[in-house]
Amino acid sequence: MKYQHSKNWKTFREEVLRLDEYKCCTCGKSKLDGAILHVHHKDYILGHKPWEYPYEMCQTLCSGCHAIEHGIIPPKMGWLYVGFDDLGGLYGTCEYCGKEIRYSHLISHKSWRPIEVGTNCCDSLTATDEANLVQKEAKKLQEKRKRFVSSTRWEYIYDEYGYKIYKIKLDSYLVFITNEESGYTIKINFAKSQKRYASLNEAKIKAFDVIESGEFRNWINKRNQSRNPSHR
Repeated sequence: MKYQHSKNWKTFREEVLRLDEYKCCTCGKSKLDGAILHVHHKDYILGHKPWEYPYEMCQTLCSGCHAIEHGIIPPKMGWLYVGFDDLGGLYGTCEYCGKEIRYSHLISHKSWRPIEVGTNCCDSLTATDEANLVQKEAKKLQEKRKRFVSSTRWEYIYDEYGYKIYKIKLDSYLVFITNEESGYTIKINFAKSQKRYASLNEAKIKAFDVIESGEFRNWINKRNQSRNPSHR
């Protein structure tokens, strides 16, 4: 299962969209205009994975402009699974069959550009069941996230400044979320984020995601290595 591939693609895709200010580079439409945004590779380098391109070789296009850019029928076999994104609703369109999709799977082909397709088309084109398996794992993660956010294990106290602090233990980590004047802040064990979140649920979801994805653990490991270079 190529979960790391999925993370690599999702991170790369998000950065391209951010650089283009989440707008189609051709027509200027954004999500607020109802546009579904894709990452278009202007050219293809043999042997390169979709996330291994320089950002300047990619651009954000809406689904309509992307379809115009590539007006030929793609191959029916020989595709490889690359990555996955949960759009949160039926906000996407399968680039192979045209159906509305929530779960967008990126697939690549040696003689074709990468395309984003639905679960059924993905498994059919790749001749695997990877899309279904990844989607099932994603649903499990969503349910676990919901249980964490609404858990009755959340407790709260007040600090010396009168700020309300919500706390809970997730795995081996202690999570603290403080309701400050400028928004909600997150502290995991001893490490406090400087970022502010608009709502308590948003902060809870972020705390869950950085722990569950391993992002926080990786940060701790890098921090310890930088402090103890002899242990590298």
